[in-house]
Formats: sequence, C-alpha cells, structure tokens
Amino acid sequence: IELNTGDTARALQHCRQAIVDTGTFEAGVLVYQAHFLEGEIHDARGDRHLAYESFRLARERLETIRSVLWGDDLKIAFMKTKLAVYERLVDLCLRSDDGADVSPEVFEYVEQAKSRGLRDLFADRTSGGSVAGAGQSDLVRQIKT
Repeated sequence: IELNTGDTARALQHCRQAIVDTGTFEAGVLVYQAHFLEGEIHDARGDRHLAYESFRLARERLETIRSVLWGDDLKIAFMKTKLAVYERLVDLCLRSDDGADVSPEVFEYVEQAKSRGLRDLFADRTSGGSVAGAGQSDLVRQIKT
C-alpha cells in the first residue's frame, strides 16, 4: 500500500522487516515475495542497482522453491505466476546505462524463464517417468516411448 501511495521509505522499511521476520522460519514463498517487492520499491525510487540485486535474490529463492516441488503440473502451476521476476530482471538489464553489453545476461534470463517447464518435463521423463503399459495399444506405447 505504501509503495502505491508513494511512501517508498516506509514501504522499504516494512519490506526489510518482513525479510528479517521470515528468516526465523522456513517461508520460501514469503521471502521470494518480500525480495520481489523490495526490488519494485528500489526501482520506484530510481535505484536500479539495488532493484536488480533484490530481483536476483527473489529469483534465487524462487529456484530453490521450485527445485523441491514434486510433479510437473505443480512446478508449472507454481512458476506460471512467478515469471514476473524474470521480466523485471530483463527490463532492468535493458535499461542499464553503464555501457556494458547486457545481451548475454538478458538472453540467459529469457531462456531461464521459458525453459523451466520444458526442463522439468525432460528431467522427469529421463529419470523413469511414465512408462508404456502392456495393455495399451501400439500407438499409445509409441507416443509414450
């Protein structure tokens, strides 16, 4: 609310307190959300460097959470609402004015964002996922294989 009303100082104060508070118990999604919000606050204040660092921390937390989820459907559903962090990282890279070539970094974030579901699907299939059953037609067995 404070971010939306322009009181970024208080918004940042509350956000940092939330990060400290969630450090005492395992609340990965809350930590992700707090870092993401912190990035939005820094960006609203015009501090792209701190915004980038906050979004990077949010992405790292997101990857940690995603890695422990079981099943493709759950991972895909979870990530569907979390791709904004990749979009913000790409945006900040593209708005960078330090003269560095950001193309590799932008490409990496874009690839990470779009490849998560596909990578999880391949990993599941190569580690002994769904196997064709004996009572299935030849076509179904071929498709599953």
